[in-house]
Amino acid sequence: MKKATFLLVFGLILVPATASASWWNPLTWKVFHQNDVVSEDVEEIASTTEKTFALPTTDDLYRRIAELEAKLEEARVSLQKQAIIASVTKKAAPVVAQSSPVSSGLSDDTVSEKVKPAIVLVETSVGSASGVVIDSRGYVVTNAHIILEPNTGVSINRILDDVTVFLSGKKYTAIVIGVDESSDIAIVKMTKSTTYPYIKPNYDAGLSVGQKAYVFSMPVGSVTIGYGTVSGVVTKKSDTSIEINTDKKPFDTGGAMVNDAGGFIGVAHNSSCKVLEEGKTCLKYTVTTDVLKSRISKLMLGMQLFKNKKQTKEERLVGGALLGMYNNIKGSQAIDFGIAIATGKNSFDDFNTKLGKDVDGHITRLYLAKLVSVADALHKASDVLKDQSYNLRTFLINENLTVSALTDYQQSIIKGIQVENEAKLKEYTAKVSFWSAQKNEYDGHLTNWADVSQNYLLEEGAFVESAAKYILTERERILNTFSGENVDVF
Repeated sequence: MKKATFLLVFGLILVPATASASWWNPLTWKVFHQNDVVSEDVEEIASTTEKTFALPTTDDLYRRIAELEAKLEEARVSLQKQAIIASVTKKAAPVVAQSSPVSSGLSDDTVSEKVKPAIVLVETSVGSASGVVIDSRGYVVTNAHIILEPNTGVSINRILDDVTVFLSGKKYTAIVIGVDESSDIAIVKMTKSTTYPYIKPNYDAGLSVGQKAYVFSMPVGSVTIGYGTVSGVVTKKSDTSIEINTDKKPFDTGGAMVNDAGGFIGVAHNSSCKVLEEGKTCLKYTVTTDVLKSRISKLMLGMQLFKNKKQTKEERLVGGALLGMYNNIKGSQAIDFGIAIATGKNSFDDFNTKLGKDVDGHITRLYLAKLVSVADALHKASDVLKDQSYNLRTFLINENLTVSALTDYQQSIIKGIQVENEAKLKEYTAKVSFWSAQKNEYDGHLTNWADVSQNYLLEEGAFVESAAKYILTERERILNTFSGENVDVF
């Protein structure tokens, strides 16, 4: 009996204590009371902050503002000076000493071993120039002047047939693939089917004054190397050239300019020696590969650009049609008006700001009237685009035989234009129909203007503005397509 009573008393004491213990009761675990802890911490921080934080005075704020303004002015002046220095460096292209070349690339011997196997001599009946193999299939970049007959204005085809390439002591027959006479760049291809040593053009290689550079050439059957440093950069509207000081007189043009990683970065062009360091140094100008970036791939496909070209009758006909497309779009008053009526100062911004104050419907009626005018203008502009696209389509179909008489590269240009034009003709035709219907819709709303919501007007205003920008985009696309190299090849 005593034992049972003891157990009963012990249980009544132990069970409540255990139930309330934190190790046993889940409701007391911290994971269920994190918010309470955070709240307590926040309250503690807030009370501490109230005790320690003092609001700055007006004088403190003005003093801090003055300090920040002074730092901003220092930064502005520093940036301005840097811009002036950079501008002067580009324009003046100063010649600097070679004593301390900046380099973190390969050693001279490693660069030489990498590049020398790809250097060639290109020879024709009018002269010779160095070159560099840029593709394992045997494509060579060299100068254009040695693969062209002199321009007398009589010969239509001035490209020479007898092209020979000397590579590593061997002689290869080559053909001219692409020409850019203005840049004095040409692509020739060795005809033998084999794998050739080559170096890739490094289009994105940045060069700085003082950086190591090399000029590899083959003037007399063996590769010569000019070791030097970048002395300046000459930037013109049409291209960018790099000046380097080399330790020996370059014997000819057409060689490869290479950076300290062994990357091909330019074609030697218009070399000239100056009395620098007692005649031991020579200045070499190059056409850089960043300029050639958009051209080399096209030249490898067969693009041929000539100065004062004597055209074939087929080239005159097709080139004239392309130029006509350019002139008709550029001179279209309907397109100009379609763009101007809803962009810039003629946008709907002024109407949009006044809509909220329109109590008698006057602004709504003006808004709808402008929508009608814009829709009509966009209809007419789209109609011009459609008509010009249709005329070009008709010409290319009717002159299919004329197009077939062009070079393969010229035909590829026409094919690309033709494919794009077919898609655009469908697009423009749909635009003409759409804007005709849209004009009628706005006319109907103008009659029943009281039923038109402000949200509708805002949405339509934004929509027609974007449509006017579409006309602008299409005009720029057409002007770009029917100008430049796409027309110059004819």
